[in-house]
Amino acid sequence: MPIVNKEKVPLMGVWAAGTPITRNGANPNYVFRVSAVDILVDEALLKYAQKKFGAKKPGLILINNPWGESNEKGLKSVAQKTRIEIAGIEKFEANDVDVVPQLTRLKNAGADALILVANAAPGAQVMKARERMGWSVPVVSPLGHFRRPVSRARRA
Repeated sequence: MPIVNKEKVPLMGVWAAGTPITRNGANPNYVFRVSAVDILVDEALLKYAQKKFGAKKPGLILINNPWGESNEKGLKSVAQKTRIEIAGIEKFEANDVDVVPQLTRLKNAGADALILVANAAPGAQVMKARERMGWSVPVVSPLGHFRRPVSRARRA
């Protein structure tokens, strides 16, 4: 970003949600995006969890990378402004196959919804771990990959 701005060459990011990518302090700033910034998405996620599921104490389960870090900042900021209590913040690696320990901590902290930030494959591990635990807490994510499986009986 510093080189792009120094050279005054516009850069259009098609999938760059991290808030600091475009809100980088440069003036003029030549870095643009077509996706929503995390802070806007974070506000929408918390509002949705409250409105749709009545969440009063969501837990955050975030991929441990810059995208997860950006969302952690945004979610904490929105929660503070709106006086939403966050049950806890747990992180996991993209190659983790068992996130039951992280989910157990969130469950024990009283999380009544989960805000999940991850791409499909690592997010699927979170959903599988939640199912193994028998925990039916609702999950809200900025991506539409994660849906509670419908049982075969309900499909028929």
